[in-house]
Amino acid sequence: MRLVRYAILSIVHFVYSFISLLISCWNYSTPSPLRTTRRRIPGHLALILVPKVDSKSTRECMLETIARVVGWCRVIGVQKLTVYDSEGILVDCEEQLSRRVFAISESAGDDSESDIEYPLTPPSSDYSESRPLSPEHVFGESSTITIHLPRAIRKRASRYGLKTRPARDSQQRPLELCIASRNAGKSTLAATATSLARRRMKDPSQPSVSVEILNALLEGPNCVTAPDFLILHPLRDADHSLVPLELYGFPPWQIRLTEIYYNQHVRPIDRIKSFLGRRSKNEPRLLTEIEFRAALDEFAGAEMRFGR
Repeated sequence: MRLVRYAILSIVHFVYSFISLLISCWNYSTPSPLRTTRRRIPGHLALILVPKVDSKSTRECMLETIARVVGWCRVIGVQKLTVYDSEGILVDCEEQLSRRVFAISESAGDDSESDIEYPLTPPSSDYSESRPLSPEHVFGESSTITIHLPRAIRKRASRYGLKTRPARDSQQRPLELCIASRNAGKSTLAATATSLARRRMKDPSQPSVSVEILNALLEGPNCVTAPDFLILHPLRDADHSLVPLELYGFPPWQIRLTEIYYNQHVRPIDRIKSFLGRRSKNEPRLLTEIEFRAALDEFAGAEMRFGR
């Protein structure tokens, strides 16, 4: 009897997967190009990377994904990018991540060989080439790691050897990259609650807790600020559509008004490979530009209605 039930469930699962594949292929439309003018662009983009295991291939996949997203964000004008992984793998790869993002900033968005010409305006005081990483502290503990990428302008030589004025598309806009782990979530929230309770016990005349006070503590310059758009990208195909949507400990206070996009297979060819088992489910999967563009299109077409 148990074998019959297993066979029936397997058939139902196969039929459901096949129908979902047909629907996705039928409804598939190519996302708009990256440089297309969209109705809305997120000023603060958050990316959740979901690693299944901590391996060399997983770390390389995460670093390469971040490097790509950094280049895309600088092209479209995202001002801040927060990357979160619950296991803290990226925190252990500070130096590798720093070298990777600065290298990609020099080459992203331009297919031709050219040099990088930085503007005469000096970068912010907390940025330096020798120390690009600056750990932020919340209540005495490191919560995030911040990398400031200054604006860079690509210069191109004309056919006569004269410098020309750079176009707007050739500018690499400034970007603030924030790396966060599980310590920036519940740990920071618990530390905030403890701090407020102790302050109240020491001085009962302190004002009562308000949204403004919580925002100042949880979304201050040393914490993860509220993103406009959040992309959840599982690194393993086995994570797709088999488990409920989970944010893996991402700071809950900061996503009250955040649009969330769960990245699954976008291209029909990827869905077919996964359906036929041609793709290894243990192989980490990069976030592709097509998937990133599809997420941007989803955000641009979303309607946000706020109550009074």
